[in-house]
Order: sequence, then structure tokens, then C-alpha cells
Amino acid sequence: MSGYHHLLERFWDCSNRRDWQGLQVLLSPELHYRLPQTRERLDSDQSLLELFSTWPGDWECKIEELVVDGVRGVTRIAFHPQRGKPEHELGISFFRFENDVIAEIVEFWPVAYEPPQRLCQALRRY
Repeated sequence: MSGYHHLLERFWDCSNRRDWQGLQVLLSPELHYRLPQTRERLDSDQSLLELFSTWPGDWECKIEELVVDGVRGVTRIAFHPQRGKPEHELGISFFRFENDVIAEIVEFWPVAYEPPQRLCQALRRY
């Protein structure tokens, strides 16, 4: 397990525990955070801490998959708007590391939808 793998585990652990000081030490002061779907961005660790600390509700993130390759990593999380409840949203976060901290995060929040009619008979819903 790489140091960056552990860094991403700590990122989500600190977020869930609302340990903003612990989270801040994992982030570059010049952190770049992007949400391409909504065209929003943040450009500092302080801005991300403000976003996370002011998010409404007793939310919780559970890592479902975590992959690190070199100076890049990705997590797939289940974001539970209410801690302990089964309802959740999918979050996919791409990370870039620099000097042993997180320098960039690009997040996607896909929304489930009903697929169009398909001609492929092999495709199944789950």
C-alpha cells in the first residue's frame, strides 16, 4: 500500500469525522478543486474546508474503491446525506499529489437515469 493510498483513506476519514485541521494538513494551500458538471471551482485548501464544513446535514462518505498510480489517485465513494441511512449518491474523485499532499481534486457526481431503448439483447439491468 502506497503512502498516497493511505493519504486518500485519511482524506475521507478526516472528512467524516469533521476533523478540519487533520484534513488541512493533507491539502496543498494552493489546492485546485473542480466540479466539471456544474462548472464550479475552488482554489485553496481554506475554500475546500469551508465547502465541506458548511455542507448541510449529518453526511458520511464510504470508500467503495480506491486506486493510486504514481502521483494520481481516484476514489469511488457512497455519499450518504444522512449518516447511517442506506440512501446514497455516487461520487467519483480524481486526485493529483504533489510534495506528499493533495494538489488537485476533480469530482463527478453522476446521476442515475433510465436508459434509452437498446437493440443489444445481451445488455441487462441490475
